[in-house]
Amino acid sequence: MERFYTETQRMVRESVRKFVATDVLPAAETIDRKDEFPAEIYGRMAEMGLFGTDLPEEAGGSGF
Repeated sequence: MERFYTETQRMVRESVRKFVATDVLPAAETIDRKDEFPAEIYGRMAEMGLFGTDLPEEAGGSGF
């Protein structure tokens, strides 16, 4: 299955995995307990371009 991914897709996947390991997992218990997702994490996700991944670039997405 790995051979079907582009190099860009593999890089994005690795970046997301690192982000989750360093920013999301350490906060997971608090997120679950409070039933809130911290705005800081949303901000980092936006900085990484993780929103609009399914939209074409001409529509403001990242075109993945």
